[in-house]
Amino acid sequence: MNEGDRGVVIADVLYTASDETFYVTSRLDHQTHYEGGWLEDVSDRLKADGWSRCGYVTRADGVPVALWCRKSEYIAVWDRVLQPERKSR
Repeated sequence: MNEGDRGVVIADVLYTASDETFYVTSRLDHQTHYEGGWLEDVSDRLKADGWSRCGYVTRADGVPVALWCRKSEYIAVWDRVLQPERKSR
């Protein structure tokens, strides 16, 4: 597997207080700051920057992925090889 094949996705997550729901968005505002390497490498960089694992959130395709939080910010993190996006039927 080459470097381009392994990719960790870091997507913004929106929390709506009205229905107390987390939504994985298509925004990747944190992607360039933390990307590169394996999932463990990304996790280490996130922890060093004050992020912590706070549960799971379900993507639009129904796959649960790791939810990370820092103060009132939320992101979803997953490995696109281990958790590829499912095609809609």
